Amino acid sequence: MSSLKSPINALAEKLGLGALTFEEGMCSIQFDAHVFNFHVDEVQSELLCFLRVIDIPQDPEKRLALYRRLLITSAFGRGAGGGHLGVDETEAFVVFSRAVPAEGLSVDRLELIVELMLDMVESFQREWVEDAAPENAGPPAGIRV
Repeated sequence: MSSLKSPINALAEKLGLGALTFEEGMCSIQFDAHVFNFHVDEVQSELLCFLRVIDIPQDPEKRLALYRRLLITSAFGRGAGGGHLGVDETEAFVVFSRAVPAEGLSVDRLELIVELMLDMVESFQREWVEDAAPENAGPPAGIRV
């Protein structure tokens, strides 16, 4: 078994799920309303963790307000806790991801990463659902080009 799959399966067993099935290096675990995805990249020797944050609004003003929040949160990586926020245009949602090096990856470290990412996604959701209204978008970020 891959050294990257071992901590994932150990976490699944710790949660009472048993061994997971990997398809093309990917598997998922459901945590309440969140589907947490894992992609094992043996070539880069890292684990890519990602999950859906929020759907992109259809309304252009609300969409712009959400994009503004994404840019503000992503500036210098400070608001994303070392992770990355992006847009899946095909499925029209915001995704939060983090690459985790294989070196030193244990079940305890993976559990901590999962908990932190889930906490951040829930925080983003609370903020952005309220902020998606155009009147709450605020002025553009202070960074000028």
